[in-house]
Amino acid sequence: MELALELNQNNNLNDNLGKAQNNFLESNLGKIINTGIDAGLRYLLPDFIENQVIDIKDTLFSEGLKGAIDKAIDSVINTGKSVLGIFTGNFESIGQAYDVVKKGGLLNSISQGIDYVLDKAKKNETIPKDAASLIKDGKNDIIKDIEKGIDKTLSDQLKSVEKIDKYCTNWQKFYEKQDFDSMQKEFTKIKKEMKAILPLENVINKMREIENLHNLVKNKGGDFSLSQDELEIAKKLI
Repeated sequence: MELALELNQNNNLNDNLGKAQNNFLESNLGKIINTGIDAGLRYLLPDFIENQVIDIKDTLFSEGLKGAIDKAIDSVINTGKSVLGIFTGNFESIGQAYDVVKKGGLLNSISQGIDYVLDKAKKNETIPKDAASLIKDGKNDIIKDIEKGIDKTLSDQLKSVEKIDKYCTNWQKFYEKQDFDSMQKEFTKIKKEMKAILPLENVINKMREIENLHNLVKNKGGDFSLSQDELEIAKKLI
């Protein structure tokens, strides 16, 4: 039952891969941008106490910055796919996804959003004028922090894919040696890294076949004497 449930969840993921990828990117980009703005405001407003900086950020978000960021992320993902000719709606690699992010005008859209919200906040007098001026003058520093965050995330994602490839290779070696304890260790590493990367069809399929074989052996109490039918079923449930 557990295996069937996991397989069903995986099938649903494949059926909605584009949506899953968009959700992953939206969530991660949102965190990167939020962190960049936090760091930027603290750097640009050294004479303001922590609570004041938090209040200024909250005000900027309530004045429309959060909405502008969400709109920018959504737009750049969908527009970027068209620019790169991704007509299937699904990214095939980490690099392809971040090409879309970097070439789709995300940083420029965020920059424009900050300008718009700062002008609005100054007009409404919802944040101190000196704070608004400092943020506007140092806006490029915020954008650079966000760009660095995106680049770091891309690097981390690529490293995770390399680790998954390595762990899958190790798992296969231990499977051939019928060493289930070592297989389990590698399988645990694979599952951990899978949570950290953008969902990709080729990685998901590789993981799924390993998962199927792993659970077959596990459910048989560590017995590796799988029938040809069981081996075929494991491959067909991709």
